[in-house]
Amino acid sequence: PGVYRVVALGDSCTFGFGVDQGDSYPQQLENELNRLCPVCTFEVINLGVAGYSSRQGLEMARQWLKRLSPQAVIMSYGTNDSGPRSRSDADEIEILQSLGAKVRGRFGGSALFRGIDRLLAGQGGPGVKPSQMVRRVSVENYRKNIDEIAEMAVTEGAKVILLDTNFFLPYGTESLKQIAARHPDYGLLDTIELLAEALQNQDKIEKRFPDSTKMALYYHQKIIARW
Repeated sequence: PGVYRVVALGDSCTFGFGVDQGDSYPQQLENELNRLCPVCTFEVINLGVAGYSSRQGLEMARQWLKRLSPQAVIMSYGTNDSGPRSRSDADEIEILQSLGAKVRGRFGGSALFRGIDRLLAGQGGPGVKPSQMVRRVSVENYRKNIDEIAEMAVTEGAKVILLDTNFFLPYGTESLKQIAARHPDYGLLDTIELLAEALQNQDKIEKRFPDSTKMALYYHQKIIARW
């Protein structure tokens, strides 16, 4: 009671790959919100997982949004969705869940069960031809996944913010724009623009943040140059 809770869903950009835990954007956001309103209490929960796609994010949202009852949900997926696999993420999850229902009761957390889990979560093993590979998440399913996560958030009474972190290719950018156009109450932030603006003031940023952030700034600078 009395806590304004924000849930940050996403991949490595949310998780904070390349920086210390305290430098991840969810932690910085929590610090800044509490600084701006000293009489308030803000809590930003980082549910980012490196390597996750929007389909895996949908499973994360199904497990946690109702339990956490946030007032705001930020979601940031797309970079991993376009990756090639022998099966789509949706197919892999269906296989794992089907197997899990049959096996979990008998083997639980045994080494055998974990081994099967890892095997099925692989990329198809040797002999898979490039022509047989598919996107982890199709563009159409990417849009559906983001839509469903957003609808879950709204059902819980939360505000929705879409964070475009499609650095390497604009795989989900157009979908996010379409969703935001249909839902004017959703926020949409383009992190490419935010990073480009931030890097114009890189000297100031490096003085403010610890050394661990410099590597990420350099990394993102190269990405923006390519963009």
